[in-house]
Amino acid sequence: MIMGSLNAIWENDIMRMIAFSSVAQIGYIYMGFANTASLIYRNCHITGMQFLYGENVTFENCVIDSSANTGEPHSVWTYGAKNINFIDCNFIYGDRAVNCYKDQDIDGGKQVVNFKNCTFTTTSDTSEGAVEINSSAFSVGIEVNMDGCTAPANGDMVFISKWDGTDGAMTTINVNGVKIDNATVDHD
Repeated sequence: MIMGSLNAIWENDIMRMIAFSSVAQIGYIYMGFANTASLIYRNCHITGMQFLYGENVTFENCVIDSSANTGEPHSVWTYGAKNINFIDCNFIYGDRAVNCYKDQDIDGGKQVVNFKNCTFTTTSDTSEGAVEINSSAFSVGIEVNMDGCTAPANGDMVFISKWDGTDGAMTTINVNGVKIDNATVDHD
């Protein structure tokens, strides 16, 4: 953390990287940090909902808690981010933890979302699942990789959104290195 702060003193391109370490954020960061090459969150506790826009976004050892969000079912919306990594994170949520989605396919790029050693804990008996995927706006697809993750007690680990007009056709899902046939994934 100290070295990152010292290096930031000499950084003259603010668009290169923003890093957060050991911070708490409560509420919504709706607009996210647009036009950033990289965002890194380490040892953070995020309460509320997070919208992602940086090209490369990484969460390491974070608690992402939206269990108090009664009006919003998701903790994280991937929106405009291209490469998203959740490493050793703990998701606590009511209905769904992550919504892999974007409003429109502006750049035509593929979105890759990686979950490594993450835990998903739902506070609801009626949770739809941990990771919801809506690939409708992805012209070249979306890839979701889950390695060493702990599944929620209620709901599916990964599911195709009922709003996905392609019914998951633009989605690739890999669990512990094995490609999952979309026909076996719940299509809610």
